Amino acid sequence: MEDFIFGTLSTDLLKLLYQRTTQRGLQHAYASIPQDPKPNEPIKLIVQSGPDVMIDQIACYYTLDGQNPVGSRGKAEKGYVVNFVKVGMIWDTLNWGYRWSWEASLPPQQAGTELRYMISGWNENGDEIYADWPDVKLTIENTAKVYFDTKKLPPVKFLGDPSSG
Repeated sequence: MEDFIFGTLSTDLLKLLYQRTTQRGLQHAYASIPQDPKPNEPIKLIVQSGPDVMIDQIACYYTLDGQNPVGSRGKAEKGYVVNFVKVGMIWDTLNWGYRWSWEASLPPQQAGTELRYMISGWNENGDEIYADWPDVKLTIENTAKVYFDTKKLPPVKFLGDPSSG
């Protein structure tokens, strides 16, 4: 008996679109090691940049007092900044290009610290984009809605605002 999943992963086309979207743009998806850090334990953040964006640098802007961080192009206006380092590359057949892996470490924090962060990537000639773009959930949900209404997969428009963190 074949299982059926309702919703945004119910067809092969929607599953394929989901897979493609998660590998595009600048994606963090809360990837960190450890997932639930203990006091005084550093946190490794992991980000992927897709073949559709040309990114030379990535930075994490963070605060330790519960306020939202503010920063752009590697300069923190409110809070602190840590830069990412490229650590790997993999060929992405679905998006037909190379996907890059990046990592950065946030320093250990005491118990009770309220850490907030945002991540942006940029190059010398292009616009800055913020993770997580494209918005995977929004892209898939809107595409699925059109698909279920028309029974056709519409032209893909990757949604979200790349200029907001």
